[in-house]
Amino acid sequence: MKTELIDIEKLQEIIINQAQESSVQKEQITTQEKRIQTQQIEINHLKEKIDYLIRQHFTSKSEKLNPNQPTLFEDNEESIEVVEDEEIEITFKRKRGGRTSPPTDIPRVRVEHDISDDEKICSCGDTMHKIKELVSEQYDIVPAKFQVIQNVRFVYGCRCGEKPSTTALAPFILPKTQVTASFLATIAVQKFEDALPLYRQAKIYKNRFGAPFNDTTLSNWMIKASEKLKHFKEKLKERLLENEYIQADETTLQVVNAHKGKATKKSYIWLGVGMDKYKIVYMHYANNRSAVAATALLEGFSGFLQTDGYAGYNDVVKTNDMTHLAC
Repeated sequence: MKTELIDIEKLQEIIINQAQESSVQKEQITTQEKRIQTQQIEINHLKEKIDYLIRQHFTSKSEKLNPNQPTLFEDNEESIEVVEDEEIEITFKRKRGGRTSPPTDIPRVRVEHDISDDEKICSCGDTMHKIKELVSEQYDIVPAKFQVIQNVRFVYGCRCGEKPSTTALAPFILPKTQVTASFLATIAVQKFEDALPLYRQAKIYKNRFGAPFNDTTLSNWMIKASEKLKHFKEKLKERLLENEYIQADETTLQVVNAHKGKATKKSYIWLGVGMDKYKIVYMHYANNRSAVAATALLEGFSGFLQTDGYAGYNDVVKTNDMTHLAC
């Protein structure tokens, strides 16, 4: 009976211990579950924050929906700080609008904005001194000024009856026309560099300045000016061919009435570039891509010629004993 009593007591003790251990394990499990749940909530919250910050920094923003958008009159750079709570602090430094300082070779006009002499008197009665200058820059342009040049000559004579003497005019690029060299250069730059057609230029001069031009007048001026440049073009080609190393290529363009009945057929600009002695860029026009155009461009050259693989250069290379270089 005593042995059985001992066994029962041990059994009861084991059961009690197991119950206690089970209770502790349940508490631990409950604690872990709560901790996991809390961590998951925090992770989700952080993910939302990161996603928000990424969208704020990299995506375009509506002026109405973005309360952090800077004004147009703030400094070029600003620091935008986004703080969600005490745990997360992310700072982005962003350049406003991609603006850069104006090039240093553009002339500067200094405009000073000063206070009056009365405002320079401090409340203590002393005169304030200048501490420093704050300089901000803005782009400006002086509009075109249309004017008429009056060339005035004088006639001198003597009462003795000798033939009068008249002062001579300076040579004009286009005699007997009402256009200066600078005006011709402006028309050419707007036409060929800025792609502004002559009829639109004539319309601008008429509407803004009252000048009675039409596109025919401007076109005639351009044609006459190009004829004056023929001698210069010949000298330019001579200098190009004096190089020992030339690069050449051709590119397409479309010219009105270049091909009868075929308005869409391509014409070509053949280009030669001097690479050593005279760094000259010379352009030759042709309405085709035949070897004849390559010969017209490079006839007389006997140095190193570098082109692509187009076979149109082969004849002029062989004829003039050039060294043909690959690209």
